[in-house]
Amino acid sequence: MLLFTEIRHAGGAIRRNAIGVANARGRSGEFLCEMGGLAMSPEMGVALKALLDGTRAQLRAYVNGAVYINFLEGAEKQERIHEAYDREAFARLGEIKAGVDSDNRFCHGFAIAPAS
Repeated sequence: MLLFTEIRHAGGAIRRNAIGVANARGRSGEFLCEMGGLAMSPEMGVALKALLDGTRAQLRAYVNGAVYINFLEGAEKQERIHEAYDREAFARLGEIKAGVDSDNRFCHGFAIAPAS
């Protein structure tokens, strides 16, 4: 079941302070939308995912497609992390990861693989 939908005004300081940082893409919008729910059974999980995916599809024309990484959790955090960064910034993070963690031991936060 859907528990909440929250829309936050995020322009101003959030966008202004993102200039020149790696995840500026995820902070470039005027508003942030967060939706959260609770699935008490596998069937409810399927229904909730369908609702969230459908809502995203309906909003697609009005959003920039980026994610705000503070709102990501679980599998979605791993699947969508690249959407917070532009292509060059994400590639650079992979290069940095290769230099300091080429074995990818620190892999439980965000899914940024070492560049090869």
